[in-house]
Amino acid sequence: VKKFGIEAVDRYARLIDFTVEKIRGNPQEIGVRPTLKGLFKFHLSTCKDEVSFAGKTVKKPRHLVFFRVVGNEILEVVRILRDDMDFETHL
Repeated sequence: VKKFGIEAVDRYARLIDFTVEKIRGNPQEIGVRPTLKGLFKFHLSTCKDEVSFAGKTVKKPRHLVFFRVVGNEILEVVRILRDDMDFETHL
């Protein structure tokens, strides 16, 4: 909030919410990639132009959603990590 402001925080939160719902609706969404430990990853930048708040979008999202599908119905979000982090260490 101090660095980017409350509107930027709201935009990013909406982008995360939208992205998770999009994955939930179709876990084979274009851009979903298999990764470590049986998980899949999806970069927020894939959805950045689909979400706005106060007329603005997140220009350069830096996070990925790491998830798995449990059974055929449950989307389990395991972590949301910045794209420059060592994924293996944090998963």
